[in-house]
Amino acid sequence: MYHEWGDETFDWRALAAAGEYIRKYVRRYSLCSLMYKEKYGSLRYEWIFPPYGGIYIYMRSKIYRWWNHCWLYRKWTNLGWLVLKRAVFNAIEKWPHIKDELLSDLAANEKLVGTEIHKKYWTSV
Repeated sequence: MYHEWGDETFDWRALAAAGEYIRKYVRRYSLCSLMYKEKYGSLRYEWIFPPYGGIYIYMRSKIYRWWNHCWLYRKWTNLGWLVLKRAVFNAIEKWPHIKDELLSDLAANEKLVGTEIHKKYWTSV
């Protein structure tokens, strides 16, 4: 799963296409924005941001602080992670040859992907 730029044996275009597919899928089905990056030939899912309501325009700083700490923000973020899981597994069906590169970072969350996948990609210290 470790690749460097210039590695001609790896399909970089498929990785980029899968990343965009996953980002758009998460946006479409949860309205959340996904931040991801490529690192050493695998996708790293960094953050999921829930959408913001139109109310914050009136008193932006006050509503912004409220929104980040309310229960709905946390629930919506959890929904985004669940949709991300589904998006990754759908991407694996489209690009099965980069399965390990798509799953390696998502497998860090054992509760999200299950024990079997977690143990395959992550080792206990």
